[in-house]
Amino acid sequence: MTDGLAPFSPLHASRRPPVSYAAIERRRGKPVKHVDVPAEAAKQAMLRNGMPTWLVDGLLAVHARTKGGATAFVSQAFEQVTGRKGRTVEAWFAENAAAFK
Repeated sequence: MTDGLAPFSPLHASRRPPVSYAAIERRRGKPVKHVDVPAEAAKQAMLRNGMPTWLVDGLLAVHARTKGGATAFVSQAFEQVTGRKGRTVEAWFAENAAAFK
């Protein structure tokens, strides 16, 4: 597929823009500091803390796909399973912003 999604992801209906740190800051009312830890540094830290190699490699693979946009889609699966419309991350954050202040 040319959209970066795995061929087994037939449930996506449309792309959604990524959540911006600015949007989170607006909801939170405080600055958010993002630290982009290089994959190799993250790997070494997880291994030093006793995580098995297979788990570290799997987590880093998922992170790379997410960072690359593979999860930036809207799926109908939630509504199909629960019978309720899904929410955006922004809507969820607005509803739960007090927990982050």
